[in-house]
Amino acid sequence: IRYRQSSGICSSLASVFKLKMDEFVSSNPTWWYHGSGKSPNRNAERERSTFLLLDRSSDCLTPLMHDFTYQAMVHDLLSVDGDKLTYKAEKADNPSEKEDKDVLLNEKDKLWVEMRGNHIAQVIEVVSARINEVVNSNTSSAVRKNSGSNMSLSQLASALKE
Repeated sequence: IRYRQSSGICSSLASVFKLKMDEFVSSNPTWWYHGSGKSPNRNAERERSTFLLLDRSSDCLTPLMHDFTYQAMVHDLLSVDGDKLTYKAEKADNPSEKEDKDVLLNEKDKLWVEMRGNHIAQVIEVVSARINEVVNSNTSSAVRKNSGSNMSLSQLASALKE
């Protein structure tokens, strides 16, 4: 049994495992394992196995294994408080100034409900396709005709919700 000496959890688990293994071996005399000395043919002994215990502080792979869902990315990369996301957006009357906007990520947000469990790459594809649809749609043409310029981000967001 191998484990990091400084790991109390692994030390405790190793002790319990050894006790249980010793009980099992003593109650099953026909069961053979390497080093038991009970093998009549020493050449038939198999390679010795190693029981390796790792806790999270010494496991290098676990931190790299992460969900890449839309929901996980939003919570990891943005400041979400409960179900409220606050971000800085351009003011409608003065695009050079920013103001705080709140978005509720809950069951009432259709896009959130639809996409939150999807892989981030799939979400990017779907949202990009929907943005292209809106930009090329009649709604976009009407907005551009009325305002005489390109769609603002808030107009695009409104059109996406429709």
